[in-house]
Amino acid sequence: MNSVRLARAFLYGIAFALLVCVGCHSPGPDRAAREAQLEVSSGPQPQWSNSGDTIVAYADFGLYGIDIDGGEIWRIPKRSVGYDRSPRLSSCYRLSYVNTRFFPIVDSVSKLKIVQLDGRRVEKVATIGEEGLGNGKIWSPDCSHYVFGKGSFSNIADSSGQIVYRYLLRLAEGPQYLRPAAYAWSNDSQHIAALSVGVDGDLSYQFISTAKRDGSNHKVIASIVDYRQGFGGLLSVPAWSPDDDRIYFVAWELREEKSSVLYSMSQDGTDRLPIAEFDLEVMIEGLTYNNLETKISPDGSKILIIYRWQLIHPETIYDHIEDYKIGGEMMIINTDGTGFKKLRQGALYASWSPDSKHIAVAPAIGEGKEELLYIMNSDGGHVQTLLRRDEGGRVVGGTEKQP
Repeated sequence: MNSVRLARAFLYGIAFALLVCVGCHSPGPDRAAREAQLEVSSGPQPQWSNSGDTIVAYADFGLYGIDIDGGEIWRIPKRSVGYDRSPRLSSCYRLSYVNTRFFPIVDSVSKLKIVQLDGRRVEKVATIGEEGLGNGKIWSPDCSHYVFGKGSFSNIADSSGQIVYRYLLRLAEGPQYLRPAAYAWSNDSQHIAALSVGVDGDLSYQFISTAKRDGSNHKVIASIVDYRQGFGGLLSVPAWSPDDDRIYFVAWELREEKSSVLYSMSQDGTDRLPIAEFDLEVMIEGLTYNNLETKISPDGSKILIIYRWQLIHPETIYDHIEDYKIGGEMMIINTDGTGFKKLRQGALYASWSPDSKHIAVAPAIGEGKEELLYIMNSDGGHVQTLLRRDEGGRVVGGTEKQP
């Protein structure tokens, strides 16, 4: 009898271990494919510290701090169960990120975690369930709030993760509800610009809107038609000028030449001015996830234009990294419309250094690059690798040699 009980307890123990283990699907996506799957909505956006000497970046299912001058790297947090991604660092060194655990039965469970960074010390602030997850999460410059979209709602939470405002934009004509996809805070932290999408019959629309931090004075200031049965248009995530007087964005339309225009306008949508026209080869084959960003340098002199695409086949099961077809390019232009230059090809994520002299770049996982993070001058020169995979697949510093 004792042997039967012992055997039964042993089997229960194995079943419990299988239930709580992380990432133990069999069969299932390989590690790189699962990483690419997590990245589609958020991306490995590198986050600069205020001083510009440290970057928080995503690599290999985890978050890393990188000392730019010394090349030293460390995990944030040091120990974590599951996969950490989507870092967003505030100017007060409050870091939010998404922790995902994969299970054999329920597939995955994600939570938003907020921590306070003090050098390399990490202090827990809050852990929030799925109600804290959504699109386009970004901290306000004064680090008092962050905004994210969920469903058709825009949500503004305080620094502890508690939602304090929630608003919904309805239109008199066209799509009744819009789904927020990405946000940009004004530099005084009082206004929010949002890129949203909406569907009305056979037409899909993209909108740029602005609102006060409490959700009032919500207004659409730009729109474009994206034909669902024949790709027609694309708007970029908007960017505020340093003085908050102007909003910059790119509009792409399917036509024979000079398909893209960089605009600036007042925050109420008036006084729209075309700054420059340029060619952009947008992927329109089949079902494609397209993303277009504009990022203005802190000194207001230059704008990064980043385009990414991912070709999606509904019948494909993305179990292997080779299943992902991605690409894109990164360009730069002066805010007066001069000096347009293509910097890099590929699906990239990038951010400006606080002094506007450097750009941190992270290739998408699906690119299959050994180089995970590098910085370069604003003209694309003097590239320095900060994070890479060594021959054994481990994440190491750019110049670090493992014994």
